[in-house]
Amino acid sequence: MSRRSLILLLTLLVVGVVVAQHWEFEQVDTAPWGSFLQMRASPSGDIYLAYAGSSGAIRIAHRDSVWRYEDVDTALVKGGFSFDVGPHGELGLAAIDPDWHMRLAERDSAGWLLSTIPFEVGWHPGVAFAYDTAGRPAVVFTRWDGIDYAIRSETSWVAERAVIGSPPPPNHDFYVYLLDIGPSNEPHAFCGQDDHVPGGAEYCWWWSHIYTRYRSGQTWYSGSGASPESGSMSAFCVMSDRLGQEHACYWEWSDDDTARLYHNDEVVAKDNVIDGSVYVDSLDRPFVSYVRPRGSVVFAYREDTLWRLVQIPEVRDAESCELYGIDRSQPIVALERQGRGVWLAMGRDVTGMAQDRARTEKATQGRCSGLTICRGVLMYQPAASTSEQPAELVDIMGRRVMDLPGAPVSGASGAVRHHDIRHVAPGVYFVCQRTADTRGPAAVRKVVIQR
Repeated sequence: MSRRSLILLLTLLVVGVVVAQHWEFEQVDTAPWGSFLQMRASPSGDIYLAYAGSSGAIRIAHRDSVWRYEDVDTALVKGGFSFDVGPHGELGLAAIDPDWHMRLAERDSAGWLLSTIPFEVGWHPGVAFAYDTAGRPAVVFTRWDGIDYAIRSETSWVAERAVIGSPPPPNHDFYVYLLDIGPSNEPHAFCGQDDHVPGGAEYCWWWSHIYTRYRSGQTWYSGSGASPESGSMSAFCVMSDRLGQEHACYWEWSDDDTARLYHNDEVVAKDNVIDGSVYVDSLDRPFVSYVRPRGSVVFAYREDTLWRLVQIPEVRDAESCELYGIDRSQPIVALERQGRGVWLAMGRDVTGMAQDRARTEKATQGRCSGLTICRGVLMYQPAASTSEQPAELVDIMGRRVMDLPGAPVSGASGAVRHHDIRHVAPGVYFVCQRTADTRGPAAVRKVVIQR
């Protein structure tokens, strides 16, 4: 090989690495805001960021063509808050005031409305907020003797016990970190508990636990969790996938000076962590981001059974991070940067999405026929042999966007089906439908959605 060819080959390899690890940055807010940073996405894909400043005011930032800001009047807020976007675009947050009352702020056409959630909180006041699949606000919060879950039906709140503390000894301190309500409409709560056990006349020892609690039917169960024999733990985030499987992210520091970041019971990294976040995409794949003590930020994704770590470049001043959307299967990480406000870091080709592209290509190699251009409503007529089989709408990366019901509208084989797609962003998609032989290729139709 000539020297010129070798230089060209090395240049291509270097450029390939740069492209695979390319990150773009966008400043959301220049004001000294950013604590309790949270990021959510609306059903249409719009990004919302919620964060607080030193004065305790909460700002909601929303991006359409530009970033727009709304400041919520939260002069009574004691500390942290919990924010969510509902399935129909509802905006709301829950917080606790200095008198230990839970407050709910909801956005309507007239602005932000404040109301009281009529329950008392415990010694370590904490609340986590989420909307269920019907758009009803729900909270999980600490009590003196346990943790409760409450949901508002029309105008009244109904509470039930999610965690029951055992009688002393030991004495308990309870914590709540996050509430997630998945597609099954069952709540998943990420909780913490310290058990203080008397060890003599002058001291006691404590045992720390973190765990998830989820409801199935009318019964609450314990899900994933951890309880180290020594050391300390911090819980960061939990999210459930389409099947209701929990994905929890937590950090543990052992007495042997070993720090580990976990996804469920898997070790993501042996690293020191001050903040972290987990996200599960439409293919049920987990992703994690976390902040190291000196302000660098790492994005982690799983390849088969191994976790790959990617350090986000140029960031050395982060205090917290929030990973929420995987835009086209690539990460978007919100960052609170010390003295520099709130930023977004957007990865491009970070995870090497060849598998996703191959999934779509393999699907379209089945039986791709026809082109449908539609606005607002998707109408298609499956073949008679496939009319009772499940179908889904996927994007060009092979990610499921929405399920399409299996039963025809008219009840007749091959009847035209109508699906509301007003919440789906414009672009190119595919309707994939299996034949009666589920091992065979999918019937695929290309769809272009326009406004």
